[in-house]
Amino acid sequence: MQYSASNGISLTVIVAFTFLYCDEVFCCAPSRKFTETYFNGRYLPIGSIQYCPRNMVLLDGPNNQGFCDCVDDEKHPAFYSDKTGECYFHNTRGPCSDGEWFVLKKGNPVCEPVPEGCPANGRYFYGTPDETMAKRCLKLWKEGSPCLPDEYLQLREGPELTIFCGYQDPMLQSVSLSAGTRRACRPGTLRKRSGHCSEGRFYG
Repeated sequence: MQYSASNGISLTVIVAFTFLYCDEVFCCAPSRKFTETYFNGRYLPIGSIQYCPRNMVLLDGPNNQGFCDCVDDEKHPAFYSDKTGECYFHNTRGPCSDGEWFVLKKGNPVCEPVPEGCPANGRYFYGTPDETMAKRCLKLWKEGSPCLPDEYLQLREGPELTIFCGYQDPMLQSVSLSAGTRRACRPGTLRKRSGHCSEGRFYG
């Protein structure tokens, strides 16, 4: 087919109609409602962290209204503090006093005394993966003892965090900034208490 001015005009009309149809009916490009949320007077990308307090990420709520909640990191769970309105990683000092760390108890984040000799940096856990063993301070995501040589000491989420030995390499764990990739909200998060977990695509 040879190019001509009439062919060029026809092609332009077809392309213009295609974009118009796409925009009015189903949108070829991702719709704003699936990629952005309304927050602080403007539409912002879902998953942004620069518009929220530290350790928090922008999520989508009812009626496309955005809100900030804890970042979603399976290796380092973060919990929401009513005291400060921010999120802090487990087993760190967080909003607690000196000598305490931020932990989850019965689904609620609380401050507890740090067990003697256990660093409050989020990389250690006081407990045991085996009920027949005494509790002690253990380093998370470490291969080997008290696990088998090819296992890693990992966190199991629930109303209270526990530890277990598993084969999943911690390097394969990923941070999920969109709560939509998770089947359920983590206990201790703001959206878990607000009911944003059961409706919509990006709630968690």
